[in-house]
Amino acid sequence: MTEIRYATPADADATLAFIAESGFTPRDRATWDVLAMGAVLAVRSGRIVGAIPFEPRQLAIDTDGRSVSVVHQTCVAVAEAERGTGLGSRMQRFLADAPPAGVGFATVFREEPTSPAYRWYVRSGFEPAASVDAFLLDEPVADQGTASPRWLDVGDQAFTDAARRLDAISTPGRVADRPLVNWLRVHPYRGRYRFRAAVSGDTVALVGIGKLHSDTERLELLAWHTPTLESLSSLVRSIVTHAAEHGIRPVRWPLATNDPAAGVARSLGMRVHWQFDLLARRLADEAPSLPAPNGVRYAGIDYI
Repeated sequence: MTEIRYATPADADATLAFIAESGFTPRDRATWDVLAMGAVLAVRSGRIVGAIPFEPRQLAIDTDGRSVSVVHQTCVAVAEAERGTGLGSRMQRFLADAPPAGVGFATVFREEPTSPAYRWYVRSGFEPAASVDAFLLDEPVADQGTASPRWLDVGDQAFTDAARRLDAISTPGRVADRPLVNWLRVHPYRGRYRFRAAVSGDTVALVGIGKLHSDTERLELLAWHTPTLESLSSLVRSIVTHAAEHGIRPVRWPLATNDPAAGVARSLGMRVHWQFDLLARRLADEAPSLPAPNGVRYAGIDYI
């Protein structure tokens, strides 16, 4: 008989091992502990045969600092022999029928609305809440007239100051109450990315540089704060120049479909390489509404 239940603290290592064995990129134990992650588990004869790991988070719903509690699913892992038996759907129903206290929504990112995985989430009660365009510049071109920004490394006091400026941003769709410097210390990709801040005047951007889902060392724009789109354009041009001069490619910049910064991306020759959606399922009738899709801003650091 298969038991569906929530993971206990004693299940953490076995859950992470099962996720890795199932072919998914797992959070490591440090990330799991600091973020107080959890999971819905399917257990038979003391062995995990299914898992939906999730990260509790506060998702900003407006610019006034209001937020809603959600559990963000990182994957649905099912043992090979159990696939196609409805076990994943049973775990989703368990989460919907007995959600963690105070949680308003479950969320997940999926691409390709016509894919079986996307359609399965829709059948499970999820609906599109926001769309994201992943802009890509495969061959960054150096601009000799672009001034170099000030580059800061994690651990520098100046980096901490820049991170505080990013923390101060309050826009719908951002993850609230998670200071950036603390997050980077336990970030699951900290061994694959070099996280750096690029600063020019009042404009700051956080980037990750490393090999992740690519054969080459790439640069990903993860978060930014700017007083104007003109100053953002100038800083991103200098970041692209840095990538070109150091043989880093591609440059990737995921943006909410409605984000005004998309115009900056296009002006640099970036093109939408693929798209994905934030899907959400309401778990509590009294939960406040999520921001309208056209009011969400996407920051990659919140979700990778």
